[in-house]
Amino acid sequence: MNRFNPLAPFLDTVDGDYVQKITTYQAAGTISAGDWVVIDPTVTTHGAGRHVIRMPALTSSTTAGARCVGVALRAASSGDKVDVAGRGSIVANANVTTGITADTLLMGSGTAGRAAAIGGVLQHLLAAGTTLTNTTTATAMASATIPANTLTPGKSIFATFAVQVLAVAANDTFRVRLFLGHSSLSGTNLVTVAAEDVEANDIITGWLRIDAQTSGEIIYGQVTSKGGPEAATADPGLIAGFFGSTSLTRTTAALLEIEGTWGAAAAGNQAAVIGFRVVEEGTFGAGNVPIGLCLETAASNAADVLVLAG
Repeated sequence: MNRFNPLAPFLDTVDGDYVQKITTYQAAGTISAGDWVVIDPTVTTHGAGRHVIRMPALTSSTTAGARCVGVALRAASSGDKVDVAGRGSIVANANVTTGITADTLLMGSGTAGRAAAIGGVLQHLLAAGTTLTNTTTATAMASATIPANTLTPGKSIFATFAVQVLAVAANDTFRVRLFLGHSSLSGTNLVTVAAEDVEANDIITGWLRIDAQTSGEIIYGQVTSKGGPEAATADPGLIAGFFGSTSLTRTTAALLEIEGTWGAAAAGNQAAVIGFRVVEEGTFGAGNVPIGLCLETAASNAADVLVLAG
């Protein structure tokens, strides 16, 4: 019985420094301590809604996150009683994806029983980047880090960017490329905007999407321009559309980079990234519901969390 409210259906207890709202369920499968658990509606041995299982791995069609009731405080086998900390509880060492940072909302992940980041802004340029000038060396003008374990099946990365030519010394050329890999200016060259004559105030803009599938990623997007010689073509402004696939090591952080290269080294050749926004989009559907809030940076798939489910 809840010592603050004798009519409440749960028990408030103190686990170390944490107050928890605990409900006892019957395990309908193997559960580890720290696992996020969901109601199993297919089992009614002890009554409807009384049996829980480890939260299934999320896919683009999984809705199990909507049935999440909290975090198991003890390991249990099928048929055992298991205490679950529900909404409003703070739980130590909950099962989460390694590397999640504090104040990140959580949802289900590609691993059963584990929570992952629900998505968010990975990069938003608040001011123009460093001006690229007086060099012919390929240079990363802006970058965004995609954290390890982000691209689970059903998730996407969406990015938009804008590069402005600020000044041109003469009839010099400028090239833009997009890279996706595990180290700077390496990995997959997503698209190359060929080196061509540019004029001051030319703007190169683009968007791209990375869709994580069961195996590998599908990448597609388009780059366009305003001003310059492209405006006189039969298809004004279109430089390149692109489509391809890659297979990143999902357990390793990746870099999405905008690279610029001048055709001649001159102090009067200047360009900068003026806009760059990269957003992680969570799994669509009812499975994409907040089940918790991470309270610290997660190490070794464990972190203190605030439970929002249940």
